[in-house]
Amino acid sequence: MRKSTSTFQLLKMNHIYQINLPHLVIRTMGEVGSNAANQLLELLAQHKLIERMKQRLSADLTQEPEQKCQGFVCDLRHGVFIATTQQEHEQLMKHIERLIKFGLLNMPAFWASESNVETQKEETEPKTSTAAVALTPPAFMSADIRNEIIEGFKREVREKYTAGLPLTLPNALATYCSFRDRSPSKDEVSRINILTKAFNNPFLHELTREHFSDYENNHLKHLGIRTIEERIGLVKRIYETLLSKHTIRCANPLAHWKPSVCASNRKTRASAGIATMERVCTVFGGPEFAKFGKANPAFYLVVMTAVVTGMRITSICRLRSSDLIKTLEGTLIIDLMADKTAAGKRQIPIPAELHTALKNFLKVNGPFPFKDRGKDKGCSDAISTLYEEFSNLNPGLDLKRLNPHGLRAALNTYLDKIGVQFDYRCALLGHKNNHVNNTCYTTGLSVESVANQILGKQTKLLSALNFDQHLLSTKHDISK
Repeated sequence: MRKSTSTFQLLKMNHIYQINLPHLVIRTMGEVGSNAANQLLELLAQHKLIERMKQRLSADLTQEPEQKCQGFVCDLRHGVFIATTQQEHEQLMKHIERLIKFGLLNMPAFWASESNVETQKEETEPKTSTAAVALTPPAFMSADIRNEIIEGFKREVREKYTAGLPLTLPNALATYCSFRDRSPSKDEVSRINILTKAFNNPFLHELTREHFSDYENNHLKHLGIRTIEERIGLVKRIYETLLSKHTIRCANPLAHWKPSVCASNRKTRASAGIATMERVCTVFGGPEFAKFGKANPAFYLVVMTAVVTGMRITSICRLRSSDLIKTLEGTLIIDLMADKTAAGKRQIPIPAELHTALKNFLKVNGPFPFKDRGKDKGCSDAISTLYEEFSNLNPGLDLKRLNPHGLRAALNTYLDKIGVQFDYRCALLGHKNNHVNNTCYTTGLSVESVANQILGKQTKLLSALNFDQHLLSTKHDISK
């Protein structure tokens, strides 16, 4: 009889848990082992590692004839479950609950495989476009059952998708945009990616009204209703478009869904919140803002530029001295090479006094010192922080409608009221103008023609703002 014990045997005797995902075997030693196994599986699930292993599962499920855990038998391949005591029964239930909790019994995911292993009969038949998703049921199933599952899935796909190709939300978004002859916007991609992750990347025909109801209810605490409804509304439009084009034949789970606040009411409320230019000039042309601007010259200059040009705050904060130039015809402009939208790339006329102040300030001090958080957030947080500081120092001023982005709306409304035509306002603010005369028969308005209509109004606004170049005439410590 051998007296020594191998290292493998010692390890086997001393383990507190043993997990074999390909065979769905989870053995634990007492409560400590059970908790440790759950901790490991939660970590794997959190980092999507279990999802990556599912392709492997379909191939490896056939290699072990039996799955035995802690005295009970759990043979998933043959549907055999054996427990001889109440304790074994409880252990069996915990084992199956773990498999369910971490998505290991999601059999369609197990069957998906790139290898496309099919039965002998299917190999002899010509492939058709309706075989959109290759299925590989576990080998323990009989050939008849395997064929029935595969054919059932193909039949379901043919019934619900014209091309026989099941669509996920990202696929559907691309198809939706192709019908509109454009690429998905960054906002659309972001909204769809968020929902795809929340719903675990389902096919369109798998989504139900409950998916979206649960999403609304679960996220109301930390997201605004408008944000939630923008995401859901996009999915509704995708379904409606794909159904109208006969790309899909499945039901629209959002057919009867309506946003809490309709678009027209939302726009009415938004327009009611736009500040008048008289109030803008009273606040930002007053002594309180001049005093604050003396201590924060970069912020002062950004606000003055926003009021007069209607530029987005982040676009102003990203300006360089080289962006302040003169056209060949002699018009002083900001040459904006990049903005939030394609229409935002434009040349903006600007009064000489502000043009000189901006160019000299950026040349002496370098770029504006506001933290830039990239494409989505930009510099809005840094500017909002200073705006709130100014507001807190001056509680007597009504600043509710004078947020930095609201200055764009205030300028557009002002120019509209004094009779500046729509196309000139679009050219100044970087709004897309889809009128056929603009998109098909011209290349857009020249900056000189815009300047002829706008420059006098801008100079008048700059005067009403009591713009003071002396606040910006020397080098400042703008890193505060």
